[in-house]
Amino acid sequence: MGKTKREEKAAEPEKPRNLICSSCENSGFLLTLKRLGKPSTSREISDALGIKDADGGRALVRRVMARLSELGKVKITEAEKGRTARLYSLA
Repeated sequence: MGKTKREEKAAEPEKPRNLICSSCENSGFLLTLKRLGKPSTSREISDALGIKDADGGRALVRRVMARLSELGKVKITEAEKGRTARLYSLA
């Protein structure tokens, strides 16, 4: 007899729970920044990545950009005026 759905689900490998990968080069964040071609806000990057949850997407982008900034791959600049606090661009 065939496998039940529960057995098939148990046989599938578990997906990683952390949304931030250890090597961010493989994620789409750097490619998205390159494609946008200008200093961008976390909202613009989140929208370009196609993340549906607006607040969660912006928070995810901020965490990843902070990590990439520590690695020296992304430059974070403080905005001079307006509501935007930080702009992210390739280093």
